[in-house]
Amino acid sequence: MIRNDLHVHLYGCLTPGDIWELGRDIWRDRRGRLEAFARRYEAAFGVDPNYESYWVDDAGAANLARDFLCTTPSSFEQFESKFALPIALFPVSHARDDLRVLRRVMERHRDQGLVHVEYRFVYPPVTPLTASYSLKEHLDGLCQCMADFESESSGVFDARLALSVSRDPGLGMEQYLAIKSWQEASSPMLKRHLTGIDFSGYEEDSDAAGIREICARLHSENSRSPANALALLIHAGETTQASSVSDGIRRVEMAARMGAHRIGHAVALGADCDEETRALQSRVRRWIADETKSVIECCITSNIILAGVRDVLVHPVRGFVADGLRVCLATDDPGIFETDARLEYAKAIQVLGPVGAFRILDTTPAYQSAVLSGRA
Repeated sequence: MIRNDLHVHLYGCLTPGDIWELGRDIWRDRRGRLEAFARRYEAAFGVDPNYESYWVDDAGAANLARDFLCTTPSSFEQFESKFALPIALFPVSHARDDLRVLRRVMERHRDQGLVHVEYRFVYPPVTPLTASYSLKEHLDGLCQCMADFESESSGVFDARLALSVSRDPGLGMEQYLAIKSWQEASSPMLKRHLTGIDFSGYEEDSDAAGIREICARLHSENSRSPANALALLIHAGETTQASSVSDGIRRVEMAARMGAHRIGHAVALGADCDEETRALQSRVRRWIADETKSVIECCITSNIILAGVRDVLVHPVRGFVADGLRVCLATDDPGIFETDARLEYAKAIQVLGPVGAFRILDTTPAYQSAVLSGRA
């Protein structure tokens, strides 16, 4: 079973049961945000989800599960409209609903036998709700919660945080600099839990080169201050719904050239394509394997649902391993995709066989963010 999950989004870990239980006493106070979720869902699917039914009808929990779970091939727009439900219910704010979510998720992961999980979570968005909510409050709370849980777990579970920052060059740099300022002012006990920054979300309408300056600065500051080093995590080549496979390949190559410690998904490196594009795939794969230290994060279930992979047996992880790419297995959004570490490992065995899948698990601890960034 996967014991180190290095690519997982915090709110994507919530199951329908979690959302129903954590939301039943607060949903009425979130009506405005839930209306926004409903309109987004309706735009993606053509039906009103009737969120009120989730907590007032006898079949409410089943209705919530029906509307939230994403278990068949879907567009990124449809996926994000479902993901908008927990975002609406548990906003980043002084109420600290995120800490209730974090503790629930950590407990489940510990009980499942995971020993190290790196949770990706958002940089506080600028909204009326968060006007007086500071980055310090956000990070202090998350890291303290992780520290407390780690202590309660007697050393058998390590929780780490990667903060997702904007792909907009100006805003992303502003957020990165604020994170570094927080590190400088924080205690060693707290800041040890923040080990990376993440560029995620929809990648096809952004220029990967736009974050080059942020990446260069991160690597420079990692060298100067290893104790505060942060891993660079970039989603790239996950989807090619609005662009070509070759465009996705180039986004992966750009991420590697900018020194990404781990690259999320990189499905474009193994997607179906014509002969000319296959030659590009082969060249970039060999270059990443031979000339970089980038690790590819493979999320098999997620890639079947969102990235156009036809089925488990044709997942590109087989080709990645054959070409010598460094690979780890991860769950991405296990709650919404109805999967977990055990199921992802079983799928990896289908693709790679027991020996191949075990070899990946054996190398994964070396790909933890603190190790790759030079902090550990």
